[in-house]
Amino acid sequence: MSAEQAARKTIDELLGKAGWRVCNVKDADIHAAQGVAIREFPLVDGYGFADYLLYVDGKAAGVIEAKKEGATLTGVEVQSSRYAKGLPAPLPAWLRPLPFVYESTGVETHFTNGLDPEPRARNVFAFHKPDTLAEWLDQCGSGFSPTPASSRPEGRPTDAPPCGSGFSPTPSPSRPEGRPKEGTADVSAGYAFGTFLSRARRMPELVTEWSDFKLWPAQILAIRNLEASLGQNKPRALIQMATGSGKTFTAISLIYRLIKFAGARSASCSSSTAATSAARPRRNSTPASRRSTTSSSARNTSSST
Repeated sequence: MSAEQAARKTIDELLGKAGWRVCNVKDADIHAAQGVAIREFPLVDGYGFADYLLYVDGKAAGVIEAKKEGATLTGVEVQSSRYAKGLPAPLPAWLRPLPFVYESTGVETHFTNGLDPEPRARNVFAFHKPDTLAEWLDQCGSGFSPTPASSRPEGRPTDAPPCGSGFSPTPSPSRPEGRPKEGTADVSAGYAFGTFLSRARRMPELVTEWSDFKLWPAQILAIRNLEASLGQNKPRALIQMATGSGKTFTAISLIYRLIKFAGARSASCSSSTAATSAARPRRNSTPASRRSTTSSSARNTSSST
């Protein structure tokens, strides 16, 4: 067995564990399961063969380019993206080019989500389940454009943007025109559609005070800047705040907004405190003016990451 054959055997196993039905072209039945992965699928002339063509709910949705273990996947995206464009015209597809592109050695896997406003390859731990890809396709509306209320999905606003659109994030406290304000009626209705990245770019204005409670300036700055960073397709960020400056509430506020408005499935946050005497703030210092002696890191992970 060659190194590439061994890699494909591992990929077959990984796909099976993720819920895909793996088969050869001659045995293919695109309706045999929600997710069907067809090996060595012939594309149109000049495009060769896709190592795996992925069908979701009876329509082509993506491709997998298999490489032997140890091969460098960086740069292979050009080859696999070409396969995504080579599906024969008569075959049903969710979008053209196909939106989901993988490169894998069976040990390392890269994934590009073409539904993102700025698609780029990233490492993933496993192949996504078919129902996950189906959910993303449904959320993005497969090329949605505004429709009359009579034919619009319930709860979707008339001005909901297509998948991958949205304004660029800004840490400015001013609210861009048309940007909904958190806390208003049905503010989350327009955030049920699109990928995590596109929704992260359409986050509503941060509510900074309610009742007798008010966020401190450092908390407001941290939340706004971290959301801007996520909107720039940077999935990891470091927040550095002083002891007593409200790190926990900052993290909770951010996680709440990511789950509610950006569709994050989960979020993790870790913190550490440096308690050296030289770095300790003076007793009379206010939280906003204390030196940064504590580092907090917040990382968001979603099935789109």
